[in-house]
Amino acid sequence: MSSLPHVPIDAAIRELTFWLDAPWPLSQLEAASHASALGWTVQRDDDGKPWVIAPDRPFESRAVIGLRSEPRPTATMDWDLTDLAPLDDLQAEDEVRDLFAEYVAAGRGLWGRGVMRRKYDPEVSWDLGDRGGIQMRGGMSVRVSFVSPDHLATLKHINEW
Repeated sequence: MSSLPHVPIDAAIRELTFWLDAPWPLSQLEAASHASALGWTVQRDDDGKPWVIAPDRPFESRAVIGLRSEPRPTATMDWDLTDLAPLDDLQAEDEVRDLFAEYVAAGRGLWGRGVMRRKYDPEVSWDLGDRGGIQMRGGMSVRVSFVSPDHLATLKHINEW
């Protein structure tokens, strides 16, 4: 069992499945409202701008990047599944790699093999067509991106997926 704060594997997969099963297309405002079913909330930053927050995270990074309570279309949203491994903490870096492998294995069980890319950090992508796309990235933390079906189609059209 990992001591690095993280979202449990089954909870992470439920979050991703929730977005895959959402009634796309959604504006960011609609997606923010829809996210309340996950317990995610809208909070305002110091400038009064609305952000979606996943308040149940056992670590500091709770913002869902790319999802704000605004009327524009939802393209992508990113959130962390693990805490950031402290610099020079080799055990924590190993835990991130182990958790990445567990998240990927759980995703593979539901969505198939996916495409593995090794850039600076390992990344796995699943193209789920009209349900959207998922990317998981390892490194100093595990971060996931959900790509809306419309944006996925655009990325594929310009050979970016």
